Amino acid sequence: MKKHIFTILMSFLLIGLTAACSSSFDHITIPDDRSKKEQTDMTEKKRKEQSKKNDQTDRKTMADDLRQYLLVDLQNASFLEYEAITAYESVTGMNYTDDITTLETLKNEVIPTYTDLLDELYNVKVSNPILNELHSLYISGAEKQLDAFYLFVEGIEKQNPAIISEGNKILAEGKELIDRFVKEMEKLTLEYGISYY
Repeated sequence: MKKHIFTILMSFLLIGLTAACSSSFDHITIPDDRSKKEQTDMTEKKRKEQSKKNDQTDRKTMADDLRQYLLVDLQNASFLEYEAITAYESVTGMNYTDDITTLETLKNEVIPTYTDLLDELYNVKVSNPILNELHSLYISGAEKQLDAFYLFVEGIEKQNPAIISEGNKILAEGKELIDRFVKEMEKLTLEYGISYY
């Protein structure tokens, strides 16, 4: 008995669905070949518009990420790097006066400030893959430069020109990495119309 009731209910349900479906599609006509081409063209046009919207969204996201990275995330790091490099340049090259002054400046200003810079860089969390790769390049260059500063201290303390020469080599490698970072950042800021200087 239960099976009969279930069968009758299912029959009414199927009849009702069939009637509802057949009546709701009465207004649809079968398209000819021209309509199919128009539909394909419209679908392609919609796809292109959506792709353009996605590109614009991706572009806006990249610009926002770049702006955040340069103007917020690196703000303190930029100041620390400037401070450390200015202190270093004040006692080297044409500004060199004597080993003691250079040693004291390296120990008391350059190395502590550059260590703070690296701490800042390590603490920056970059989710954008392009910026993350460039940030890693910046960190690698800064690490090399800090290593070079330590070698300069050791070379001066031991009065060993070979150690200072090794420090100069590592400093140049670090500078090269940082220069690559800066060039890539300049390209991105031009591409996305961001001014940060």
